[in-house]
Order: sequence, then C-alpha cells, then structure tokens
Amino acid sequence: MNAIDFSRYAIVILLIGVSFLPIRYALMCLILLSLFDASGPGFASASGVGILNAFKVLGAPSILILRLKLAPLKGLLRGYGRSLIVIFTFLTTYAVVATFWSGWKISALKMIGYLVGYILWFSVFVFAWRRGYISRQILIVIIWVTLFLAVLQSYILDPVFGIYQFESQRFTAFVSPQYFSAFLVVLLALVLMGFPRMYLNIKSITMIVLVSIGVVLSGSRYGLLSLFGVIVCFAFANIRYSGSALRMMVATYVMFFLIIVIGLLHSFLGYSLNFAWLQGLRVAEIRYLFEDPDQIGTLAWRIGMYHETVNEILSSTPWYIVFGHGTSSGANVALKTFPLRYDPNTIDANRVIHNEFLRAWYEWGIFGLGLLCVFTLFLIVVAIRKAKRGDFLLLSVLPVIILSLTIENILAGSGSSWATGVLLVLSRIYEYKKRNGAYQACALGS
Repeated sequence: MNAIDFSRYAIVILLIGVSFLPIRYALMCLILLSLFDASGPGFASASGVGILNAFKVLGAPSILILRLKLAPLKGLLRGYGRSLIVIFTFLTTYAVVATFWSGWKISALKMIGYLVGYILWFSVFVFAWRRGYISRQILIVIIWVTLFLAVLQSYILDPVFGIYQFESQRFTAFVSPQYFSAFLVVLLALVLMGFPRMYLNIKSITMIVLVSIGVVLSGSRYGLLSLFGVIVCFAFANIRYSGSALRMMVATYVMFFLIIVIGLLHSFLGYSLNFAWLQGLRVAEIRYLFEDPDQIGTLAWRIGMYHETVNEILSSTPWYIVFGHGTSSGANVALKTFPLRYDPNTIDANRVIHNEFLRAWYEWGIFGLGLLCVFTLFLIVVAIRKAKRGDFLLLSVLPVIILSLTIENILAGSGSSWATGVLLVLSRIYEYKKRNGAYQACALGS
C-alpha cells in the first residue's frame, strides 16, 4: 500500500477516535494525528487546499473543544495560558489584516488557519494537563507507536515521506523527517523532565537510546543537536536533585561524557574511523560545520534565500518595511531567487523562506517581526527563570524551538508533529494548584 493512502485512512480512523472515545484516549488520538499527512510532499499547495489536512488542523481540536463544552477556550479566556495567547493572538490578527494586500490569497488563508490551529491545539493541551489526562506512561506509549509508524512507512509500505533527490530513504513516520525527529526529542524531554523527576534508570536510558536511534536515522541535523541539549539538561537535573551521592556521581559522568562526545563529533563522524555507513547519513554532514559549510545539505541554498530576502526588504519602500508585503508573499522571493526550482502553481508559499524572523519581517513588516521577537524572548526568559528554580523542561526544548524558528517554517505547522510536541511543553509549564476548592493558574514564569 502507498504511504499516502495509509495516512489518509489513519487520519479518518483517528478522527473517529477523537469524536467518540473517552476524553483521555481521544487526546491520544489527537496527538497521534500529528504523525500523519494526507497530502504528501508533492501537493500543489499554491492552488489547492488539502481538505483532510485542514480538518485535522482545525476540525480535530474543535471536536474535542465542543465535546468538552468549550471548557478549553473558556480556560484561556479566564487566564489559563494568557501570556502566550495574548502575544500570539496579536500576531494572528495582524496576519489576517496583512492578507488584504497579499498576492497569494489561498496561501494566506491557509496561513491564518495554521495560526488559529495553534491556539485551538494549545487550549486543548492546557486543559488536558490541568485535568491530568496526560501522563508519562501515555507519552512513553506514544514514543513506541511513533517509532513503529516510522518503521512501517520507511521499510514496509511504499514510502513517500523522507524521500529526497540525491538522498537515500530517511527514517520517518508519515510526516517530514525534520518534524518527526523534533517530535521524538520533545516527547523525550517531557518523559524525562515533565513529571516528578525520573532519575537515571533502565527506563530513562532505554528511552534515550530509542529516541537517539530514531533521530540519527531520520537524518535531521538540528534534531540531533536538540537531542544533545535535552540529554545535557537531564543530566543537570539529576546533578541538582539526586538524593543519592552515587546517582549524582553517575549523572556527572554522563554529562561530561556527552560533552566529550559533542567535542569529538567531528572525529567520530569523519573518515578517520572509516565508518562508511555512518558517513552516508545526513547527520554526518555536521563535521563540515567549521570546515566547509557549503557542503552541509541545503545550507548554501538557505543562505541564498536569506540574502535575497534581506535585499528585498531593504530595497522596499517604507510602507513595506513597516507593514510588510502581505501574508504568504514570501513566495515572491523564492520565485525570483530560484525560478527553476519553484513553480507558481505548486509552490508552498508558507514554507519557502526557512527563517520565520525574516519571513515575519518580509510579510508582516517591523510590527510582525516585533511580535515574533517578543514571543521568542518571552520564552527564553521564562526558560531561564524556570531552570533557576529547578524546572529544566522548557530550557531543554528551547534549542528545538529556536533552531526551528531560524531554519524551518514552523509557523505554518500547527497540527504537525513538531507543533504538537512543542505545544505539549508550552502548555505544561503552567502549574495548576487547587486552592479554596477552585483551580487557579499560576502565571507563566511565576
């Protein structure tokens, strides 16, 4: 069976689960939905809308919200997750306004749908954490299911995802390898640090090994670097909170071992060890980071896109610099820079610049760029404050978020595995306490 056909059947089945299963299992179906794409990498995004994917992004969380009698949205309006939502709502509102002078109306409407989707999924996850519907065991099960789906798509079915020109098949589920690896990394962070501390034991080591294998085989370079960040934060958490001197010593050794591994990454992945199979993996290209960056996959292409985007911004009139060229108009830069690579009828206008800060400045002007920068700085400050108080969860996934904002197109990613994983973390950092018989939300960073 073709992977796309299987993915479409799976989405329909999971949507039924979201609609009728008990809430705890409906939430599992919602999370697993993010591992399936109904359109595939070759979809003509500029001239069409993937109905099944659209229903996954907006319909699935809406069904749960309706089943819960609007409780997730009411929770946000009362202040649950208010800080994040206020900033993001302003950004979404301005993106709506910027569609009026955009030349890519269909893509712009889809972009609005993605941004609204983030708010819907976030509200559901905030509610789920508050009511205790998400547990460590559920997330561990989801990691196993994710790896099984990757094996199914990559090696058993006729693969569609993870196949790129001049590259061997990359290990992934029914989504892009980048989103797949980021999803695994974020779930690992939640399993290790999102609940009462899991110190170094067989279960935690097993999860680290499994996720590491999945990330390496996916070929995602930023996924691998993000994985190191999660493991190092986990080691620091063990050092700080271990009640056993032996555990503290073991955690210290593990942390320093990881630092040595990172330092020797060039040698380990280079030709000196003559691991031909390892050299063939995309993650092996990290060894060129300080030698010949142009040999790192699409880096040269991305730099060309960034350079042309900056030139377009600086050569624009003051109106466009301040207010932007319009939502999804980044496609104009891609068509101008790489006319042989992109076609106006098939280009995905929301996924071409590969840097959300440059994309925000070009499409939404200084106003949109400012909102995105405030949102990002807000997360950085909160992550540091939380880490000082012993909660390393947000800090551990911060590399995933920052790298994705600077080299990927994650604003157009709600309903994806990447977005689902990150939203699970962002919704988790709100602690709920029962006081005087009522739930009260502690403000983010409090």
